[in-house]
Amino acid sequence: MKSGALVRPPSWRLPVARSIVVIGLAAAVTAWSRPTVAWLATAFSVYCIADAAIFIAASWRRSVTGLPPWALLTRGTAGLAAALAMVVAGRARPETLHALIVGWAVLAGLFDIVSAVARRGRVDGEPFLWLNGLVTPFLGLLLLLLPPAAVAHTADLIAVYATMAGSLLLLLGARIAVSTAPEHPVAVQRV
Repeated sequence: MKSGALVRPPSWRLPVARSIVVIGLAAAVTAWSRPTVAWLATAFSVYCIADAAIFIAASWRRSVTGLPPWALLTRGTAGLAAALAMVVAGRARPETLHALIVGWAVLAGLFDIVSAVARRGRVDGEPFLWLNGLVTPFLGLLLLLLPPAAVAHTADLIAVYATMAGSLLLLLGARIAVSTAPEHPVAVQRV
């Protein structure tokens, strides 16, 4: 990097947008009292599409995340593929939806762990990203221990995961916003 070049601070928008989307999943799953496999597949695919859109937008805007734009685009594309697979194949059979959610959770969690490694020392609040990276594959491992036919009955577990992940991402966004705020805010004069 050239000396004297401006260094953009990390963006708080990506984790906050992701937290809103995942808390939306928690609310949707909690509000539905007895979800069916088709309903859960639809809800999770809508979540994956919204999450993917955030990553794709971040790659186009070249958001400062500690990751190259191609990595963000890859994560977004993988989310779209997961959503499509859930809508096409996951709605019919619980075993298929179970496998897709487990696979998504493990891969998305690993991506967040890799993100935390890439951001090491560059982002204040990095432990929140590490924790989110651990919570997500933990959901996958818990679901792996449960029978695939019972995936529709795991809505409460998915809601708990989504609440935890959303809270961690919101804390990460807040920490980044606080650490990148100017030390001396500009006062607005009233006329």
